[in-house]
Amino acid sequence: MSACCDVNAVALKSVMESRYYPGIQNGSPIKVWFTVPIRFQLD
Repeated sequence: MSACCDVNAVALKSVMESRYYPGIQNGSPIKVWFTVPIRFQLD
């Protein structure tokens, strides 16, 4: 497996394990799209 695949797998695992809450409008949950920025630092 190449390094880029390892990085992609770690990013996907991190996003999938995060908790998200629905957008609320007028007291009701609504569908929303959002971007999750992921920053990597290679040491």
